[in-house]
Amino acid sequence: MAPEMLMRQIEQHLAVLEEQAAPRTAESARELVRCLLAVHRAGLGRMLELIAQNPQHEVIAMAWSADALVSNLLALHDLHPADPATRVRLVVQQMRAAFDAHGLAVLGADLEGGEVRLRLLGGIPVAAESLHALQIQVQEALAALVPEATAVVIEEQSVPARVALPLISS
Repeated sequence: MAPEMLMRQIEQHLAVLEEQAAPRTAESARELVRCLLAVHRAGLGRMLELIAQNPQHEVIAMAWSADALVSNLLALHDLHPADPATRVRLVVQQMRAAFDAHGLAVLGADLEGGEVRLRLLGGIPVAAESLHALQIQVQEALAALVPEATAVVIEEQSVPARVALPLISS
């Protein structure tokens, strides 16, 4: 099962516990998840320490970064070898087809204070519903690889239409 689906399932189970369980039971479940995450983070951190001793550690780290599941797991635990800004650019690259499908080119992508700001250029204005759907796609992709991102702002600019000017003859 895809990592995004597993994370959604965890969130759904925790939401059910929040709604239906006694407060102490819900808090116990949250603490259990925190403990499991701490164990996983410690184990992954140790793995990174061990591969750092290998002469091929950069190749291994790159392979892990390229794997969606491992990359998401490292990002979740704040152990990803790439910094958050680099991961934002990676998400933008991965979503290039979605931007192209809307006739949009990415002029820039910045991460500041948890907010990802995408500057897009389009030949024709994009419908608000399409832009909203694209924003949701970007948010989901960022949630997996850049958990530091808490919001997405899309700034769309249209290419000015060309206006034919009359020729001036002397």
